[in-house]
Amino acid sequence: MATLSINQAAKTFKRGRNTIQAMLKSGELSRAADGQGIEFSELMRVFGEPPSQPGEQPQAMPESLANTRESNLKPNSEQAAERAQAIELAVLKERVAGLENLLAEREKLVLLLSHKTEEAATKLTPEQPAKPAKKTIWQKLFY
Repeated sequence: MATLSINQAAKTFKRGRNTIQAMLKSGELSRAADGQGIEFSELMRVFGEPPSQPGEQPQAMPESLANTRESNLKPNSEQAAERAQAIELAVLKERVAGLENLLAEREKLVLLLSHKTEEAATKLTPEQPAKPAKKTIWQKLFY
């Protein structure tokens, strides 16, 4: 891969030297493996395609390189789609599990409430008639 010096990178991508040095220092941009210069692919990753010079005809990409580039993009896009589907599936499974737990809790509450209702109904309908309460001496005298 071609490596460019900081000055060459600044001219090619129409950025300031200080900007490129600051990006190297912050880690947004990394140096070539040999430590000398910056790889062109790294510059393209960060800045995109270099702007064309005025009056310069845009160079046509060789067909072999274009085919390689398209073939490299397809698997990545397919992989990204598969990853997105896997993430969506995991989220949906989690939601289903949460809803199943909620449903189980609601069913338990319904059973508990129906049992409590039956108990309350048996308490309201006593089997023996209720005995009248005894009147106290004061109630007998004044009522």
